[in-house]
Amino acid sequence: VKMWDFAGMTSTLQSFRELEPDEGHVVRQLRYRKGGKFLCITGYRVASIFSREGQVEHKYNRGDMYIHDLQHTVGHVAALTDGHWNPKDDQEFLTSSEDGTMRIW
Repeated sequence: VKMWDFAGMTSTLQSFRELEPDEGHVVRQLRYRKGGKFLCITGYRVASIFSREGQVEHKYNRGDMYIHDLQHTVGHVAALTDGHWNPKDDQEFLTSSEDGTMRIW
């Protein structure tokens, strides 16, 4: 992920930050939220929230893949497929996964 500050950009047109949220996993979704945070959904089973400066603010728990009943694990056990902020509560978001579950965080 490359980040630019268009207001402060010089003639070199370089990004001010480059990051790899989950090493070796494709970024599937970036969802910006007012207030300067963005939700990062990768091909890994953990969702992350970054500040607009590119600093990790929170990484959410992954699930225990050895538990057969997915209601009893705290996170996803397979790759994430999508994520969206709650339009009415900017502290809450939803993720979906290849494990067939959706979770509200």
